[in-house]
Amino acid sequence: NRQIGGNGNGVIFSTYSQLFQTYRTTNGARESYVDSLTSWLRGAVNEEAVILFDEIHKAKNLYVAPVKQRGQTIRANRWDRMFINDALLRIADCYFMQKSFTLADKYYEKSIVFNLFDLDYSLYQRTICLGVINNQSEKLRLLKRLISEDRNSIYFDDALFDIAQYYKNSASYDDALLFYDSVLTNSIDFDLQAKSYLSKAMVYYNIDKIDKSISQYKSVINTFQKGPYFKEALLGLQSIYVGIARVDEYITYLNDIPQYKLSQSEQDSLSYSAAFIKFSEQDYSVSRDAFQKYITEFKDGV
Repeated sequence: NRQIGGNGNGVIFSTYSQLFQTYRTTNGARESYVDSLTSWLRGAVNEEAVILFDEIHKAKNLYVAPVKQRGQTIRANRWDRMFINDALLRIADCYFMQKSFTLADKYYEKSIVFNLFDLDYSLYQRTICLGVINNQSEKLRLLKRLISEDRNSIYFDDALFDIAQYYKNSASYDDALLFYDSVLTNSIDFDLQAKSYLSKAMVYYNIDKIDKSISQYKSVINTFQKGPYFKEALLGLQSIYVGIARVDEYITYLNDIPQYKLSQSEQDSLSYSAAFIKFSEQDYSVSRDAFQKYITEFKDGV
């Protein structure tokens, strides 16, 4: 534990708690194991040294400033404060897993105040809690803080998507489209990409930009054919084409997808449904043409 012999090469295994302990050197001075380990790593030839942590979040920001307590300034042991921050996070996670989101939010907030490690994690977890307890304005504020302070966070892309969802649900469609585009620009996560395309399709549909909505659904169908979003995009596209009585375009498009073919009975049903919907909407001109086309294409039945 206390020294590296020979040429200084070797491997050290240590528990987390042991790093906090001190020992007496050969000259009688006291030194911490973590300081010894740091010195040893600095002596590596050509900087060829690696240190691995099992719970790496405990290893960040080891040095902390003095803190105020009961009217006087004290220098807290850096490891004690790490333990406190870790305990706050674990309490928050316990409440989160128990679905006690108000209490979880309280302890994530305490961890954010400590700001020793995993700040982005605490921020993002708080946004989830705030969403559940319906504090949407504070959720938005924290999401924007996260993306402004830590672009390298693993939660950055999720935060962008959540902001876009907030604006979509608030009918702030221009802002929503802006953040969905940011997700598509920054993220390599297939799930987030597919969900962004699907959400953009819904936004465009809501603002009556049907062709753009169709384009977004097709982006999912063409790009994510092996994922769970393929059928969702097909249903969305089908709904649009049936609603605007352009089923023939939908059928032609699907028939160009190698692994997906519509049966004759499915085509028959979609064509009739499109004509009937327009009749129900009292759009008799379009309905008449659609029924006529249906009779022509399926005159002998299926």
